[in-house]
Amino acid sequence: MKNFLTFFFTLLFCGLSTKSVAQNEVDIHLVAARDLSLQMGINTFDFSVENRGGKDFDGYLRIRLPDGLESLNGAGQDIRILAGKKRYFSIKLRTSLISKLKNTVLLVSLYDRSNRKIEDQSIKINVVPIRSLVLQDLSGQQYLQKVGDSLRLRFLVRNVGTTDENVKILISSPNKIGNSIFQEKQISLSAGQDSIIYSAMYVQRYMLDMEVFMVSVNGLYSSNDFFGSINIPFQNLSSNRNFNKLRGYSNSSIYSRNYISFQVNDLFAQQKNYYLNSEGHYRLYDGNLRYAVALNLLENYDPILNNTYLEYEKGKSTVTIGNIQENLDAPLYGRGIKYTLKDTATGQSYSVGAVERAIDLLGFYSSRAPGVSAFAKIILADNKPEKKRYEGQLYYDKNNLDSTRSLLWTNSFDLLKQKYGDRLQIQGFFGAGVNQFSGSLHTVDSIRPSLATGLKINYKAKSWSFSSDNFISGNYYPGSRRGAAQFYQRINRRVNKFSLGAGYTFSRSTPEYINLRFNNLTSQTMRYDLNFGIPFSTFINGSINPSYTSEKGSYISLQGIESLQSESWIGTVLANLRSRNYRHNIFLSFEPGMIRSGRDKVPRFALRSNFNYSYGNLGIYGTYQKGNFQIYDVLSSIFMNIKDNTRLSLGGRFQKDILEKKLHINVGANYNLNKGYADAYTINTSFDYRLFKNTLLSTNFQYSVYLAKQAEPYHYNNLRLGVRQNLRSADLESKSTPTGNIKVFCFYDNNDDGIFDIGDEKAADYGFSIGNTFFITDHQGVSSFKNLPFGDYVLFFPLKGEYQAASFTFKMNARGTTVLQIPLNRTGRIAGTVELNYDPQLSVKVAVSLDQFRVMVRDSTGKITMAKVDKFGSYQLNIAAGKYEIFIDKESLPESIIYHMDPILVDVTIAKTISVPPIEIEVKKKKIDIKKFGH
Repeated sequence: MKNFLTFFFTLLFCGLSTKSVAQNEVDIHLVAARDLSLQMGINTFDFSVENRGGKDFDGYLRIRLPDGLESLNGAGQDIRILAGKKRYFSIKLRTSLISKLKNTVLLVSLYDRSNRKIEDQSIKINVVPIRSLVLQDLSGQQYLQKVGDSLRLRFLVRNVGTTDENVKILISSPNKIGNSIFQEKQISLSAGQDSIIYSAMYVQRYMLDMEVFMVSVNGLYSSNDFFGSINIPFQNLSSNRNFNKLRGYSNSSIYSRNYISFQVNDLFAQQKNYYLNSEGHYRLYDGNLRYAVALNLLENYDPILNNTYLEYEKGKSTVTIGNIQENLDAPLYGRGIKYTLKDTATGQSYSVGAVERAIDLLGFYSSRAPGVSAFAKIILADNKPEKKRYEGQLYYDKNNLDSTRSLLWTNSFDLLKQKYGDRLQIQGFFGAGVNQFSGSLHTVDSIRPSLATGLKINYKAKSWSFSSDNFISGNYYPGSRRGAAQFYQRINRRVNKFSLGAGYTFSRSTPEYINLRFNNLTSQTMRYDLNFGIPFSTFINGSINPSYTSEKGSYISLQGIESLQSESWIGTVLANLRSRNYRHNIFLSFEPGMIRSGRDKVPRFALRSNFNYSYGNLGIYGTYQKGNFQIYDVLSSIFMNIKDNTRLSLGGRFQKDILEKKLHINVGANYNLNKGYADAYTINTSFDYRLFKNTLLSTNFQYSVYLAKQAEPYHYNNLRLGVRQNLRSADLESKSTPTGNIKVFCFYDNNDDGIFDIGDEKAADYGFSIGNTFFITDHQGVSSFKNLPFGDYVLFFPLKGEYQAASFTFKMNARGTTVLQIPLNRTGRIAGTVELNYDPQLSVKVAVSLDQFRVMVRDSTGKITMAKVDKFGSYQLNIAAGKYEIFIDKESLPESIIYHMDPILVDVTIAKTISVPPIEIEVKKKKIDIKKFGH
C-alpha cells in the first residue's frame, strides 16, 4: 500500500509539472480555408490566427502572391496575440491579370520576432469563370476619295475574362442596292490573350454617293451572344455629290414603296394570264398622292381591274376614288368615292362615301344594276387619354341582286377614359337596323327591324389578365354578324415563368333572310379549354392544352336541310426547341383525342400532329391527321362515304442568295396523301434576279400531279415570268422643297485680282465644306453639289499652305446650276486678344464669357470677315495681304458691356503674323447715390 501511494503522487507531480511547462510555451495556429475563389476587381481573403498557449505571441505575417494579384494591405503585417486568444484578419486583394491566376497558390507564412517560421499555409486559387471580351477599333482616320482606293480595317479583340473562347467576328457594310454584305472571321482566344484582325475592301462608285460609308463590326460568342459592336465611319471626300443620295441606298424605305410589275402566267397553256400591278406614293402640291393598280387579263376574255384607286391627301382632307373597301360593321365594297376629314390634334375623324356594288372597276363582270351602298362614319377623341373614344356608323345598302334594302346605325363607345386602357378597358356597343324586301312580292310584312348589343372587357394586373367579348344581334340584323350570339371569356395567370389559362367560347349563328330564295342555315360552337405553359429553359418551352368542343350545324342535301353535330375531347401538346446558337429551330404539335361525330354513338380515336424544322436556309415540315376534327370534315366524310379519313403531308424547302445577293433561289417539294380523295405531288422553284439596282426579274415554275381515287390522273404545270421596276419616292413626311445645283471652282489667286487669269493655278485636291458636307476638288479644281434644297449654307475654306479664302454664307435660291469662283489668296496672320476691364467695387455684376464676343475684320472694299474669340480672349485669323480695320461686333455685346475704341488699323503681309494691340471693353459702372448730410 505504501509503494502504491508513492507511485500515485509521483505521477501526479509529473503531470502538474508538464502542464506548467506547456502553459509557458507558445502554441500558435493559422486557420484559413484551403481554397480562395477570385473574381475580377477587389476580393477579400479572410483568415485567423489562434494562440492556444499560455504565453503572448509577438510576430509578423508574410503573404506571397502570384503574378496578377496584389495586396492593398501590403505584403506583411505585424501581429500580437494574447495567450488563449484568437485574432481575425481580412486582406483586400486586387486582380490585374486574372486569367494568369488559374492553377496558382497564395502562401501565408507566420514568423516570430526572431524570424523563426512558425507555420506555412498554401491557399489554392480558384478563378471564377467569367466571359468577357473587348472589341476595339484601330483602323485610324481614312477617307473615300476615288474608285479603286483601299480601305483597311484593323481592330483588336482582347479576352479579359477567365475562360477560353471561340468567337466570330462579323463585318457588315451596305452594298449598292441597300442590303448588308457580311464577312465572317473565326478566332480562338485563350483567357488573357488578344488578337489583331485585319480586313480590307476596295472603294466602289456607289460608296462615293454616300456622305459617310459605315462599316459595322460585331463580335459574337460561340453561342451567338453579342460581346461587342463598333462602327467605323469613312468620310467621303468626293468632288461631286448628290444631296438625294447622301443617306445611301435603302431598298426597303426609298425604292420599294413605289413600283410597277408585270407578270405572265401559264406560259405552256393555250390561254395565258397577264397581271399588271403598280403602287405609288408621291408629294404633290404640298399634299400626298397615292395610287394602286391591279389589272388581270386572261386571253380571249375582258380584263378585270380591281384593287385600283386614286387617293389625294392634303391637310386634314383625303379624297379617294376607284375601288372602295371600308371597314364597317356591314360589308361595303365597290367602285365609288370617299371623303375623310381627320384632325389628329382633337382626335376627330369624319368619313362619307358611296359605291356601286361592283368589284370590277371596269364593270365587265358585274350586272347592269347591282345596287348601291353609302356610309357615314364619325370618330371622336381617338388616342386622347383624358377622354372616352366614340365611333358611330350609318350604313345604307340597296342590293338589287336579292331585292333588299337595309339601313344600319351602330355605336361603339368607351365606358372609361382611355388613360386607364393599359389596365382596364370597357367598351360598349349598340346597333339598330331595318331590312326591307323590295321585290315584286313585297308587302307590309316585308320590313324587319332588329337590334344588336355588345360588351368588351379587358383587364390586366401584374400577373393576371382577363378578357371578355360578348355580342348578341337579331336574326334580321343587316350587319356582318346577323343572328349572332357570341360569348368569349378567358382568364390567364402567370406564376414565375409558368402560365396558366382557362377559356370558354360560345358562338351561335341563326341568320334569317327576307328573300325566300335564301336558306336559313344555322351553326353553333361551344368550347372549354385550359392552357398550361411550361418554359423548360431559354431554348425549350412547351404547353399543354386540353379542350372540349361541341359543334352543331345545318346543311343542304338532296333530302332538304339536315342537321349535324360533333363532340371532341382533345389534348394538345405543343413544343418549341432551338439550339444554343439559334440556328436549329423545331416546332412540334401532338393532338390526340376522342371525337364523336355524325351518327356515331361511340367516340372514335383521332390524332393530328405536325412538325416544322429549320436550319439556316433549309426547312422541313409535315402534318398528319386521322379522324375528323371539325364539323366540315364530318360533312365531307358523309358526302364521300368515308370514315376516319387519313391525311399526310410532307415537304421541304431551300432558299439561298448568291452572286452578292443578286440572285435569290427558292426550291420546294411537297407530297400530300388523302386516303379518301387523292394523292398529290408538287414541285415549286423560283428565281429572283436583280438585273439592275431597281430592276428585278423573277421566274417561277410549278409542276403538280393529282392521283384521284376515282378519276384519271391530272397533271398541272405553270411557268410564270415577271419583271418589277422599283420607282424612286420622296420623303413624304417633309414638304417638297425646290432644289438647285452648285458648282464651285477653286483657284490659287497669285496676283490677288479675284479672277482666274494668267499666272493663277487651279486648286486641285483642295478640301472645303458646304454646310456639314465635305468636298475635295478634282484635278480641274472643281466640285459640284446637285439637288441642294433652297436655303442658307456656310461655305468654309480652310488654310492650305499659305492659301485660304474667306468663309461666307451662300443663299441657294435658284434652280439650275450656280457657279461660284473661289480665289484662294496668299495669307498673313493677325493675332490679338480681347480684354475685359472689370472693377469688383464699381462695376455692375455680370456673367459673361469672352468666347461669346466676335471680332470683325473689314478690308478696303468693305467686305467683313469674322474671327472667333476663345474663352481666354484670344483670336487669330489667316487673311489675304492688305489693309484692314479690326473692331468688336457690337451685336455680340450684352447691354452691360461698353466698347468705345476706334477700329484698329493693321497692314497684313504674306507669311507674317501681325500682333494686334488688345481690344479693350469694360463693364458698366454701378449707379452710386451720394447723400448729403446737414449740420
